[in-house]
Amino acid sequence: ARGFTSTHLAIIASTGSGKSYLAGVFLEELMRPSTRAAVLVIDPHGEYDTLTEMQGDGRFAAEGYRPTVKIVRPTEIKVRVSSLTLSDLRYLLPNLSERMHYLLGQAFRRVTHEHDDKWTRAHLRMAIRAGLDDRNAPPGEEEAREEDASVGALIWRVNSVLESKVFDDFVSLPLGDLCRPGQCTVLQLNEIPEREQQIIVATLLRRINQARMDTERQRALPEEENYLPYPVFVLIEEAHNFAPANAEIVTTQILKQILSEGRKFGVAVGLISQRPGKLDSDVLSQCMTQCILRVVNPVDQ
Repeated sequence: ARGFTSTHLAIIASTGSGKSYLAGVFLEELMRPSTRAAVLVIDPHGEYDTLTEMQGDGRFAAEGYRPTVKIVRPTEIKVRVSSLTLSDLRYLLPNLSERMHYLLGQAFRRVTHEHDDKWTRAHLRMAIRAGLDDRNAPPGEEEAREEDASVGALIWRVNSVLESKVFDDFVSLPLGDLCRPGQCTVLQLNEIPEREQQIIVATLLRRINQARMDTERQRALPEEENYLPYPVFVLIEEAHNFAPANAEIVTTQILKQILSEGRKFGVAVGLISQRPGKLDSDVLSQCMTQCILRVVNPVDQ
């Protein structure tokens, strides 16, 4: 199991070829007393509930140890808005005008400068409105009306997206609860829109990677939320939704970073996909261990 996770893993197979079963067997090995890994499963379709059977199975128990399987339901998932980057916000708010892009960038730089990583949705709305006050020269009446319309439209879009139950001003999923030795955490993303799924995964991967880097470099103290003193294995189902070919989305960049640098900081990734042809080729090429089952489509072959 350690050999598999140290080189990053890909499981490639057509539907019904046993890729989820193979992944389940692999996860069982990671939960055995001799391994006791910290595992996070990204489960877009809610298919991994059966892993809870491990908890009552004597084969996985030892003196003083029994594996834990933690299921995080869609209604329990929270992303603190201040963990979003400007790229995340732009991804959540597609089809913005040039003026809106400019206002959003100005507002984001303002809130991160004034509030660091503690800004809220109210802070962002205020910063967008404040963008009008920062004009170097007073515009004509027509231009002023256009700018007022851009501000109002941008605030409306920010509200409509960030008022989702996924986003919160103060709460995020604690890394210490998600990633523990001997615990397999299943993050169920079914019922959550695809763009929000991708944002959830991107923010979590960034936090895990940063926490491992800070902990390894002794920049995080045990009482801090970014203290993560053990390696983490992240298994991503339907990986082509998070690193699609011919399209850069918010999760692609952080996946590339972890796949190229994560090993030295103790972050390993497993990708599962039925369509390797739809998976980013750079991401797939970084998985040095590949389990390839039945693949029918000629493009995928």
